[in-house]
Amino acid sequence: AGSGEYCAQVISIEVWDSDGKLVAGEIGYVVRRVYCSLSGFCHLTGAGTVQMCCLGKMLQRRGCAFWDLGMHLPYKGKLGAVRLPRAEFVTALRQSGSGLEVSLEGRVP
Repeated sequence: AGSGEYCAQVISIEVWDSDGKLVAGEIGYVVRRVYCSLSGFCHLTGAGTVQMCCLGKMLQRRGCAFWDLGMHLPYKGKLGAVRLPRAEFVTALRQSGSGLEVSLEGRVP
């Protein structure tokens, strides 16, 4: 993308059990070095935690600088999510949005 243009990449994160059943997942999008969670689900106890931990590690390995988890929920706090006052959130978001784009394409085994 040229100067001032941003490309968004929508992604789906899925967790399947050993029987081939979809047990957890979410959709979100990446713009530059920022990932935003849109919506998620969990049909098996613990699978959502596995999904979020694996996604966090994948984002870290791919150079993502900021993960917007959306509204605060207790389970997110238990996994380490931190609430930021709006001014801090906007500053962190702006700082993280600069730099090279992150690609999350490809399957992670």
